[in-house]
Amino acid sequence: MQRFLSVLFGLLLSQCVWHACWERHGLKYFVGGDVEALASPNAGAGRNSLYLRHTFHVPTRPGLGWIELLGNGSVTLYVNGNLVTQSGADSYDVASVVDIATYLRSGKNVIAIKTDSGGTANLPFFAERQRLVSVQGAYDDGGRKRIINASNGWRSCNAPVLRGHWWFETEFDDRDWLYARRVSAYI
Repeated sequence: MQRFLSVLFGLLLSQCVWHACWERHGLKYFVGGDVEALASPNAGAGRNSLYLRHTFHVPTRPGLGWIELLGNGSVTLYVNGNLVTQSGADSYDVASVVDIATYLRSGKNVIAIKTDSGGTANLPFFAERQRLVSVQGAYDDGGRKRIINASNGWRSCNAPVLRGHWWFETEFDDRDWLYARRVSAYI
């Protein structure tokens, strides 16, 4: 019951923040249901962990920015190498709405997401679930609204290799990562 109340409080709080800060900019958001999600490029892979990266450039530091993540396991979000949020229970669907404006900068930006099954990886039902993440967000780019979603060309892998930089750092080279698949899912 306490978990339910915590989730309910979080959703209500995000609704209030949305109306106070974002609604006037004409941005829209969703919370759960049938969504477009990101998955491993290999249909059979990504059962226990899924790592995602999205790189983009902005000419000036955005004043506004937010992202909403829906995942079917624990979800960790990094922006430009900074841990922004870590949420979820290993075997439950989770949602996070986060203000990322303070983490964005002019020039190259990287959003990195990890979702995994955590301690439930060996339980039959949860081990069979493919890791999925739905991404929706936006930022202000010099007065223009820029959308962050599953169609932005996310790179994906199931087990990153440390090559001088951690997978979530801006300098990490993800050129050999495949593009994530976009799938319709209920999260």
